[in-house]
Amino acid sequence: MRATYESAGTPEVFESNAQVAEAYMYAGFANRFLGEMLCATAIDGGGEEDHTVHFTRADSNFTRAIEVGGRANAQSIVTAAYGGRATIKVWLGDWAGAVSDAQQVGLNDSRILPYTNEVANDISYETNQRFEFSVWGTEFEDHPDDTRAPWQIVFNSDGTITNGANGSTPMYQQLKYPSLNSGVPLTDGTEMLLLRAEAALRTGNIDGAFALINQSRSSYGMDALEVPGDIDTAWDVFHFEKGAETWMETRRIGDLRRWFAAGPSSPEYHAFFEGRETCFPISDEECRVNDNLDGAAACAGI
Repeated sequence: MRATYESAGTPEVFESNAQVAEAYMYAGFANRFLGEMLCATAIDGGGEEDHTVHFTRADSNFTRAIEVGGRANAQSIVTAAYGGRATIKVWLGDWAGAVSDAQQVGLNDSRILPYTNEVANDISYETNQRFEFSVWGTEFEDHPDDTRAPWQIVFNSDGTITNGANGSTPMYQQLKYPSLNSGVPLTDGTEMLLLRAEAALRTGNIDGAFALINQSRSSYGMDALEVPGDIDTAWDVFHFEKGAETWMETRRIGDLRRWFAAGPSSPEYHAFFEGRETCFPISDEECRVNDNLDGAAACAGI
């Protein structure tokens, strides 16, 4: 999404226009998504670049959203941009900056990506109408009372469990997005508490980390967790807590990718990606139409 002088009027109006700030904010979230998901990228028909270029772009996008939004008195946009930029600073290795930005987001602040019945939430469609995905067999099956990741078993009229679209997987239906117009969180205050908790764990501050984790849990009406006695256990618990917080928000792959990259010798390491690909390649379509990708490793054989 690009904001232009033509769309906002004079340069002075552009620099204090709430819609311009919102455009920068959404550009930041779009770049965050691409950075977390892609192995490599190509921008505007250019050559192959490392996926981290999207984090640099997102950092700039969010910073501009904060600047322009501040002049426009668009506080909700500014707050969302701080939350988005905090997650980007994590990827850029600026944990002090990430914590500082996260502290600008209140517990009840959130930014939701809206959907409508016409532009539908596909997760809701695929789990409420088509039964394509099931919570069965996931780690959340073992946590049926976790209010952050709600689900229910779907039963047939005879009392047996309904199978999913493949005809064999028991249908454990997610309830986080009950309707086609259910919005998806892009950032919120509880995620920022977990970000700060991760920063604390990285310095070995288990007590501080779990104070933040339990503050987040309390906001969902959940009981506090006991503070683990060792850093490895603390990280294991945190891995689940972060996953529950961002359940079905297209954020888990990014966290798992970061933790896997830390390596087995690090307490933050998560082994999910052992034997698996950690990211998505440049699309076949991009490889076919982008002459600047000729010979690029990402497009070999295409």
